[in-house]
Amino acid sequence: MRRIALLLLLACNAVAEQKSVTIYVSPQHPYSLAYNPDIWTSSGSDDEGTDLVLQHRSGKADATLYVYAGNATLDALRASALENGKKTAPDLRVVSEERIKKNGADILTMHLTGESAEGPVAYRAVYWAGSGKYVQLVATTTTETDDDVQQLLNGLRIRSAKDDGRAFTVDFPPLKWEVKDDGARTGGMLFAHNAGDTMALASASRTDIPASGLRHFIIDQSRALAKNAKVVGEEPKTVAGTKVTMMQLEGTARDGESVVILGYFFRGAGTYVQSVTFTARERFAERKADMIEFLDGLRIHLPQ
Repeated sequence: MRRIALLLLLACNAVAEQKSVTIYVSPQHPYSLAYNPDIWTSSGSDDEGTDLVLQHRSGKADATLYVYAGNATLDALRASALENGKKTAPDLRVVSEERIKKNGADILTMHLTGESAEGPVAYRAVYWAGSGKYVQLVATTTTETDDDVQQLLNGLRIRSAKDDGRAFTVDFPPLKWEVKDDGARTGGMLFAHNAGDTMALASASRTDIPASGLRHFIIDQSRALAKNAKVVGEEPKTVAGTKVTMMQLEGTARDGESVVILGYFFRGAGTYVQSVTFTARERFAERKADMIEFLDGLRIHLPQ
């Protein structure tokens, strides 16, 4: 399936895949996190407010991403961090802190140390508040793991369609799909199915396509992935209140493999948005439900 991923990368001019970095994009919240899977393992959580849990492979550090609904200030988050931390380490103190602007977002970083009943403890954390939500990435750290922890915290990026001008977001099941490129530099998000045999691409461009030319435009775009691509199914759909065109195409990839492209396509307000899934024809029946589930997560944000 690597050849299919390569075709997608070529088609959308995305950044080549970096094996040492995994980018987790929260399906419901305005952030992404880049981390090294050779250093950190990750898992989801059913705990309220906990979006992602990471463990350092040495076992000597861990990190948790918390996301809560509500309005809070960085000062309030700072006070809460100290209050909660002192339940474990009564003498917890702030060693250093800094307020910075990162990707247009106001961020608070803190380094705290103290003494718990089990011995010395140290934390590093990043806090953000805004848009009716607040995000906390809190990590335990040691001298041995501190560089890795700081690198992890630096990988947090606050993002939203409103903040970065993106015309779309994607709500997707993270247990089935992995983000290969979050689109920070290219604008096109690339995903891989965890089975390893299906890819997805979501992108937008400022293009004023007439309604009469949409079908032809989609076919031309699809032929960058599969030569001689032809439409075998087409119907109107409504996704999250926005009318789109669902289209299924079939063709032959550059390596000769028969492939199926299933996507949602939108044109309007001078914007073209596509969410496209792509797999081998022999896998399509098995992957179709997951492909449609992914496509149904498309959220289009029209200019106000």
